[in-house]
Amino acid sequence: MSRIFRVLLVCEGLTFGASIAKNSTYAEFVNVAKNKFNIGLEYDIGLSYNVGKNFVQIVDDDDMAFFKYQVTKGKSTVLHTVYINKIEKVNASSSETFEFDLNLPPDEFDENEIYQNSENEIYQNSEPILSNDQFDHKWKSNTFSYMPLPPEQPTQTIKNRNVGVPKNVKKIIKMGDEFDSKELCMADIGEKAILEGFQFRPRKSCTNRYDVVCRVEGCEWKIVTAKARDNIKWVVGKVHDVHTCDRTQLYPDHRNASAKLLGHLLVPKMGDPSRVYKPKDIVNDINLEYNIDISYKKAWGGRNLALETLSGCPKNSFSQLPYYCYNLKLKNPGWVTHIETDDEDRFEMVFIAFGVAIRAFLDHLRPLIIIDAAHLKGTYLECIGDVEDLAIISDRHLGIQQACETVYPDAFHGFCCRHLMLNCKFGQSKRLKALYWKTCKCYTVDEFTYAFAQIEQKAVEAHQKLLEAGVMYWSRAFCPGKRYNYMTSNTAESINNLTRHVRRSPISRLMEYYRELVQSWFCDKREKYQDARAGELSDWASAKVKDRVCKSANWSVKPIEHRRIYEVDDRRKKHIVKFREYTCTCRKWQLSGLPCGHAIAACRFQGMTSCNHLAQKWFRTTTLKATYQALIYPLGEIPSWELPTNLQVVKPPSMAKRQAGRPKNKDRIRSQGEEPTDNSCQRCGSSAHTRGECNKPLPKNPKKAMKKKMRASIDLQRLPQYPHARSQGSRYQEGSSQGSRYPEGSSQGSQPLMSQSYHLDNMSHP
Repeated sequence: MSRIFRVLLVCEGLTFGASIAKNSTYAEFVNVAKNKFNIGLEYDIGLSYNVGKNFVQIVDDDDMAFFKYQVTKGKSTVLHTVYINKIEKVNASSSETFEFDLNLPPDEFDENEIYQNSENEIYQNSEPILSNDQFDHKWKSNTFSYMPLPPEQPTQTIKNRNVGVPKNVKKIIKMGDEFDSKELCMADIGEKAILEGFQFRPRKSCTNRYDVVCRVEGCEWKIVTAKARDNIKWVVGKVHDVHTCDRTQLYPDHRNASAKLLGHLLVPKMGDPSRVYKPKDIVNDINLEYNIDISYKKAWGGRNLALETLSGCPKNSFSQLPYYCYNLKLKNPGWVTHIETDDEDRFEMVFIAFGVAIRAFLDHLRPLIIIDAAHLKGTYLECIGDVEDLAIISDRHLGIQQACETVYPDAFHGFCCRHLMLNCKFGQSKRLKALYWKTCKCYTVDEFTYAFAQIEQKAVEAHQKLLEAGVMYWSRAFCPGKRYNYMTSNTAESINNLTRHVRRSPISRLMEYYRELVQSWFCDKREKYQDARAGELSDWASAKVKDRVCKSANWSVKPIEHRRIYEVDDRRKKHIVKFREYTCTCRKWQLSGLPCGHAIAACRFQGMTSCNHLAQKWFRTTTLKATYQALIYPLGEIPSWELPTNLQVVKPPSMAKRQAGRPKNKDRIRSQGEEPTDNSCQRCGSSAHTRGECNKPLPKNPKKAMKKKMRASIDLQRLPQYPHARSQGSRYQEGSSQGSRYPEGSSQGSQPLMSQSYHLDNMSHP
């Protein structure tokens, strides 16, 4: 890259070319121009050039840098022209030097002669000067009559460098401002105090008046507020927002930064329930935003008051619950609510059944109920009544088992396979857990017997626990009823996880959260299935059927009775499909409700273009459309509620005295035998924190580092490769079953070989 640039210099009709260094300064450029045109020291020069239709002057190094940028940018070969203007230097008279001393008289000085000649002649610079009568002065028309008054003496300007002061350092409160309550008025004045860095004290505070003045004696700052005549709002009456104190006091502990004020300031930040906002974070944020220091205790109190403002008072929520349930049934007929209390009218439990969900369950859904941490009572039988082929899935809680046997003795009660797996304590063995799930999901008795025998060989204690739990309650193969292919209670666990952030909200707020949740779900699903067509399956069912269609594309079919019974060979076993009974010997069709691959192959053999008619009705989009047709209405604003006087009284539950020590966290209570999971940061891998709390810098290339780590772990598990192993692969495999072919003591013979048991463990079928 060149270190010089070329320009054309033009002065008084002459043009020269010049090469200028890119690092040259303005003074160096001026010297080059003077040397080109032989301009002497008695002249200064002005430099300019064209940018479009405008002339740009070059007077300093900054202009020189801009000119170099204009010349060097782009790849144009056109030379820029610099115009030079010669300017004659002007020497001030005060700079001239004299050869004599002005303070001393000259040698031939006659004072009398000067006075005699002063009346006749006036000499100035050896030239006569005309008198006023002989010369007409044009400036006589000027006047000083309208001259502006002189300005006052300028005051010194002191720059206020607000280092660390927030941008909104001024909060305006003016006369006539209205507030909905006295608390909001006090909060606004308190925020103004901590924002502008002063303290105040109340001069008068009562139910009708609130006056505050500056804490410094003699300061004239004050704000006077009072309740309006309508007794609803508070109005600012007088404001003197000028401090006459020096404002140099230090406030290590701001007296107006109370927990109540902090709660008011933290309400906008704590609106998101999923945010983990700890007191130490509040202390840091208040310090950065308002430049004050608060204690941990104040931060904790302010946080609790902010939560109470957002959620309401928990104690008052129990009194509100009967009125909430009453108005809920008025707005949504068919809903079932029940509040259970003890002998002292203290709250024990509340039950709410959505009427729209009850009707959809009875008319359109499969008869399946998934329960988690609930206690059924006989009075709730009125919700759904006796349902044929009803199935209930839950964990092995004794209370749930007893309730199911009492309320629904004819229903099938199955266990959640995940809770059962945690009780068996398989440890960290992924292969053993996969074998357990394979055993649970086996459709036929033969497959179950083979897989269950493998568990007995590898985990004897777990095998015994599974037998004690009852095979019929957790396996598909020996299930005496219908569990509709649901092996876990994950649906209920998903609801619990969805409401984990509002789980500690007041009881009435929690019930309203559930109502809003179901309302939004019904609205979205209703919109999704409004154009449902007859015979169309849901997205999940369509994906399952499509997968089975691909798998059964090359299966062979032999008819036994046309349009009724077929034999299908799936390359491993042969199964019998009966269309009249909607069954297959693989048992997938009757247990899942969707046609299995054998039934699909038989449909293809008959020339059918669709097998959707073989699926149960609850997988069809028309059924889903009918499920979500009902509407859920909100209760409206609380002042518009109906408040009857004959409702039951609900008091807060009696809580024992709080025990000493740190309170429990918000984690759910684990099931019996469930092992805690190790949570680690997905960003840096540390187990001391989670990803949301990680403050470490990101790695340069996390994907490459993860791939490198995985490759290293795979290389450690691989067997060593030998130069002759590629040509004698068959002999090496034979050595794994017949022993080593190398002599004893050799390095090759001492290496471990792959055993046949490694392949048997990965076999999915016997």
